[in-house]
Amino acid sequence: VARPGVAPNNHPEILPLEEMTRALEFLADEVPEGNPLLVDGQTSLELEYYLGNEGPRRLEMKRWAFDSQNLMPFARLMVDEGRVKADEPVWAMSTGWYNLPPLTCAVPGEEAIRSAQFGPISFILFRPGGKAAGVKKQAGPG
Repeated sequence: VARPGVAPNNHPEILPLEEMTRALEFLADEVPEGNPLLVDGQTSLELEYYLGNEGPRRLEMKRWAFDSQNLMPFARLMVDEGRVKADEPVWAMSTGWYNLPPLTCAVPGEEAIRSAQFGPISFILFRPGGKAAGVKKQAGPG
């Protein structure tokens, strides 16, 4: 399916626009404008393309993608810097261009509150410095 010069997971047949549309609708409904949203480098580029400066206050990790080794340390750094409150839930989003595991794999279950998945695009709501009961998952079709 891939053509030269086109990243395979950024091809419209592999990452349909409908999944991004549903993810952006979820973002608009769940993360109020001005609230913090933790994003990785690839997600920051996507959101800048689709939203410009609108939407949640994006706190970007200067690495390409979140994983189980860097999301929680980044969230805790945002707490240390006073950009996120340790006891208040914060959303993270990843567009997962390269078939990365969902963000639920990057946050310990006891700290996760809620998650959503739209194809390779994933969201997770969690307390970066605290604990929460169970994860309620919301999966989009696909």
